[in-house]
Amino acid sequence: MAGGGVWWKLAAGSLFVLCSFLTKQDGGGLAILTALVLLAYHGLQSRRWMPLLIFAASFVVLCLIVMLPLSHYGFGYWFNHGQPPHTARVSPFDIVSEFLERVSG
Repeated sequence: MAGGGVWWKLAAGSLFVLCSFLTKQDGGGLAILTALVLLAYHGLQSRRWMPLLIFAASFVVLCLIVMLPLSHYGFGYWFNHGQPPHTARVSPFDIVSEFLERVSG
């Protein structure tokens, strides 16, 4: 990534990845990982780590700008945190209790 005016493109890219994460968490997570891996590879090849740092910093700052004001209003609900069926698919406690119910009854 040549030139000094690339920082705004990295910040805009992090904004789009954040929007992707907020609208579809699994796809957005893959977008975050893909962007970070590509920027890390670019850093290894060019020995310039500033693009990776700019992207990561702008992503964190944008996350804070969006999520901190909303955290007082139960923003975790957006991610279905702790809500069925988004709890663990395989629970050792459920398996053991089901087994013990069948053995004892």
